[in-house]
Amino acid sequence: MKKIQKTITNMILFNVIIAFVLITLFSMIRMRAFYLESVSKRTEKDVIHQAYVFEEDMIDVESTTKALVAFVESSFDVEKFKTDESYMDDFVQEIDPYFKRMALETSDLGSTYIYFDPTYMNGQVYDVWYADLNYSGKIQKQPSTNLDYFTDENDHKKWYFVPLRTKSFYWSMPFSGQNEFSSHMTFVSNSGPVLIEDQVIGVVGSDYNYEKVTQHIENYKGIGQAFLVDQHYQLIAASSDIDLSAIRQDLSGKVMKDHDYTIIYSEMMNGWYYGVLYEDGQVLEWYHHLLINVLLLGLLIVIFLYLYARYTSKKLIQPLESQAYHDEQMTLPEGLLMRDDEVGLLSREIDDMQKLQKKFFKTMEDQNLLLEEMIEKRSLSIKENNYLLSEAVQASQDKSRELNDLNDELEHAIEAMHDTRKKIVEIEKRSTLSYVITKWAHEFNTPVGSYITMLSFLKERVSNIEEKGMPLFIKQFQKTHYIIHESLVELEDLISKLTEMDKMHEVKPVQINVKDFIDMIIKTLNYPKIGFINHSDDLILLIDNGKFSQIVYHLLDNAARHAYDGHTGHVRIYASRQDDDLVLRVEDDGKGMTEAVKNDIFVPFYSGGIHYKTSGVGMSVVYNIVKNVFDGHIECESEVDKGSVFWCQLKVSGWPHEFE
Repeated sequence: MKKIQKTITNMILFNVIIAFVLITLFSMIRMRAFYLESVSKRTEKDVIHQAYVFEEDMIDVESTTKALVAFVESSFDVEKFKTDESYMDDFVQEIDPYFKRMALETSDLGSTYIYFDPTYMNGQVYDVWYADLNYSGKIQKQPSTNLDYFTDENDHKKWYFVPLRTKSFYWSMPFSGQNEFSSHMTFVSNSGPVLIEDQVIGVVGSDYNYEKVTQHIENYKGIGQAFLVDQHYQLIAASSDIDLSAIRQDLSGKVMKDHDYTIIYSEMMNGWYYGVLYEDGQVLEWYHHLLINVLLLGLLIVIFLYLYARYTSKKLIQPLESQAYHDEQMTLPEGLLMRDDEVGLLSREIDDMQKLQKKFFKTMEDQNLLLEEMIEKRSLSIKENNYLLSEAVQASQDKSRELNDLNDELEHAIEAMHDTRKKIVEIEKRSTLSYVITKWAHEFNTPVGSYITMLSFLKERVSNIEEKGMPLFIKQFQKTHYIIHESLVELEDLISKLTEMDKMHEVKPVQINVKDFIDMIIKTLNYPKIGFINHSDDLILLIDNGKFSQIVYHLLDNAARHAYDGHTGHVRIYASRQDDDLVLRVEDDGKGMTEAVKNDIFVPFYSGGIHYKTSGVGMSVVYNIVKNVFDGHIECESEVDKGSVFWCQLKVSGWPHEFE
């Protein structure tokens, strides 16, 4: 029996160990691959985010430089410079406030500067530099530079000499200040040439505090080592000693894996690379500790399973041993039981013990039967409880479905309410502007007519005075009369045009080329800092060109006037054909709108606030023309700091032919 028990124990233990080893091995391999991949993705996300943070400051510096270059080039008067010896002194004083204002609007150091080329300035030094070199929160004008500074070129002065020589914008390598008031700073500068008649007269730029970047990299607490290299893969800064040979010069992706390490990096706008290098061993230290713990746990499990297998095999063998024991019992002969000696006495005691043992086994069997009956009753009770529980769960699910149906009906009712509200607002938008314009036209037309009549009456009286003398007075009066009369006639004509806006249903279609027509409208806009870009298709169509020009003009004017607050930017317009309709799209990369401003953008006389000196009528006019004249629709999409998009679809009068 012991041999059978040992065999059963070994079989159970062997199968469990094999299953445990296979499951553990598969789980650890999958866990290792999953963790390495998750670390790589998380680090890539952090690297891209930090590179973007650095780039935001650099974009601010670069846009400041371009704005300063455009301002100086547009303000410099070559003729006065050639004829007036004091012109440069006056010009420096003229541009000084603008450089200070741009410095106040620039993040980080708040640095703006211009250094005129002494060669072009006949050996004279003219410069302006504003910066907050002490991070005190105050922008201060820095001292002027002497003539010796411009005599020799070195690595600390490439920010000046490279744009001067190449006539192009330039991002410098880090350099320390060369003056006593800036020697404690390390700069990265973006500079650009000021071109007048294709000749560089000076260099304009803005600085970025390089120590801000190195401080972040040196304080890097993430996995591995953070680094910053230039476009030639020369090390600029690192969180600790780093092996440059691990940073390949043929980087072509954001993640590069080698045998023992991983490099994750992001290229910045000036050609630098910010990234993180880590060895796989650093990431997998926890994995090795976990593997040791798993092996120890496995050893404990094996010991437990061995004991459990012995216990189980013993339970399996016990019935066999009991049966063998019963089979081996022998009935004593009758003669032995009847003897009066010690043998007879012992035989009778053995016989009594056998009877007692049989009685004990009988009791055990009865108890086992009783236990089986109790187990069966308990099983039936559990089945009944499970049935009741399943019915309760089913009822709960039915109730949940009823609640979901009620929620769906409520959502449909809310959507219907919102649609009704939108229709009411749309009707109000269509009717308000037409009523107001008609009202104004009626109110202004009467006094204007009276003014013209009175001036005609005065002119007749002046004719009588002229016969009697006063020639000088008459001449001045006639000149004034002419000016007033022309102004009032112009005002009367304007009112007449406003009155015509109420006649939205009157359409006078003409044939136009859409791309050329939009180019013509762009030429009438006077926004020197805004670049208007026409991406429209070459299309020939029949349309009311007057109403169409108002849509294009107001959309472009609204973007240029409100999206940039005087800064530079680009407004793009697209026109294309969709089935038999014309689709117009105007995009800007300006400051965007809040949700409240966007909701009221088409409301008449809404101008976004009291600080906007506009009538607030333009976008309402666009809305009414789109809806009432072209039977179309218009939409606006905008987010703060992400620009705005206006999109409208117009039903045109016809398409004569496709433009080829």
